[in-house]
Amino acid sequence: MAKFNPYQVITDTLIASIEAGTPAWRCGWNKLGGALTRPISGSTGKAYSGINVVMLWMSASEQGFHSDAWHTYKGAASKNGQVRKGSKGTKVLRWVVSEKREKGKPVMGPDGEPETYGFMKMYTVFNACQIDWEEGSEYAPAPPPTVEDHDGSQAGDNFEDAKVILDAWSTEVEIRHGGDAAFYRPADDFIQLPLFEQFHDEGEYFSTAFHEAVHSTGHRTRLNRFKKEHTRSLKEDYAFEELVAELGAAFLCCDAGISQSDEPRPDHAAYLSHWVKVLKKDPKAIVRAASRADKAAKLVLAKAAEAGQQMAAK
Repeated sequence: MAKFNPYQVITDTLIASIEAGTPAWRCGWNKLGGALTRPISGSTGKAYSGINVVMLWMSASEQGFHSDAWHTYKGAASKNGQVRKGSKGTKVLRWVVSEKREKGKPVMGPDGEPETYGFMKMYTVFNACQIDWEEGSEYAPAPPPTVEDHDGSQAGDNFEDAKVILDAWSTEVEIRHGGDAAFYRPADDFIQLPLFEQFHDEGEYFSTAFHEAVHSTGHRTRLNRFKKEHTRSLKEDYAFEELVAELGAAFLCCDAGISQSDEPRPDHAAYLSHWVKVLKKDPKAIVRAASRADKAAKLVLAKAAEAGQQMAAK
């Protein structure tokens, strides 16, 4: 029997969504018009990160959930909730650290402390919408939104956060406007965007800008992500970096309250087939890409937080 591989399970799921033309990170928002939100742990209240965000977005989209809270079966039971019979759980990853042991005894390191090793463990969670809660429970999700609540009239109301984030990042990396292309040039460390008026809407502008901002986090003076990886070709490295930027932009749009288009930018749609090749060759690639995208998004957000603190101090 083949050994269970959690990376392969996740990779196969995401490859299916990409080949269907609906990358998981672009179809996870509320279909009635609300922007996607970061999924959170029902037990700790903390937001999930990395690949777990993508997996939970996809599951919420496929099954029509409107809650961002996810619970384990036991976690729900401890809050007097009962997962409904027949509910389809969603797999997420957790990094587990364990002590090395030989013949039942801990293996001690040179510093006198037990040596440890880490591994990925997959476990199952359920959305709050899949759980029957006691009447009045604080964990029960609010009623689903209606079309009237999200008719598009709010567009623009939530983009102030996006402007704050992008303005702060522009103090780190120069952002130029003009021309018909969007790109980041590592050699000169600047971002080039078309004029704002050339975009179909504000959301598309910020989504594009965040994509390039994530690219710029890879500069050698920041996260130093543009190193050649010996396991991949230059074309595969390029496709992998585009995947990091796509995911990172999705995370930033989520945090800024922006719904992305169902389709990738036209100039990046061509990378879909390249992404599939990379993922099929290396099942761990998507987990690494999501991790790097998460780090990139956090670096961009940290700059905004720093700018906010400086303004408050004045």
